Amino acid sequence: MKIKVAAILAGLAFFAASTAMAGTITFNFSSCSEITSPPTTSANCPNADLGTNFAVYTVGTSSIEALGFSSSGVTNPNNLYVKDKGTGEMGLGLNGTLNNEVNAGQYIYLELAGIVGSTDSGTLLISSAQAGEGATVCLTNAVGTPGTPCTTMTGPGTNSVLSFPVTWNSTNDILSVTASAGNVLVGETITATTVPESGSLVLFGTGTMLLGVGFLYSRLRRAKASS
Repeated sequence: MKIKVAAILAGLAFFAASTAMAGTITFNFSSCSEITSPPTTSANCPNADLGTNFAVYTVGTSSIEALGFSSSGVTNPNNLYVKDKGTGEMGLGLNGTLNNEVNAGQYIYLELAGIVGSTDSGTLLISSAQAGEGATVCLTNAVGTPGTPCTTMTGPGTNSVLSFPVTWNSTNDILSVTASAGNVLVGETITATTVPESGSLVLFGTGTMLLGVGFLYSRLRRAKASS
């Protein structure tokens, strides 16, 4: 019986751990329906001046705030522009700039602190990169400061989509995006790998184990009563 109890408890522990495994969450920067602030209508989204230099994208209980600037620093805010012109021409740009996209020396910052869970890695797609155009993505701890380390990629052809692996942490949880050449769009998406907070894992596992122990205790009592 002890061996059977141990085996069942081990199974419950495995179930608790596997249930709380890592998952993914994807934000679509060309999706007006994911923008929870400012309010969006057909007049300002898509393919129009959003009317503000910030946008909060929300998926479930997680959120990302995007902020646009026409230069480094924070003294020149630039309204955002959600572009949806078909494959390779979808994402977030800056209103009134060349092609309403992010050009060299202009920036969109992505604040990632609002993603729920212990999340520190993902993939950011940069679109509308024509041949010779490219983007630089950096990690920073402050909006207005491009930051370091940085990764630069260049598009190989028409309307290329560049896939940037990105990492961040609780101290540096902001990505800065600018064009290294030409002009590009932030997006189409960022996909983040999410892991529940360690405290949540402990509580979840403890709760599951207690339920299992209670169930086994009840079974043993009934077995003794019937013997």
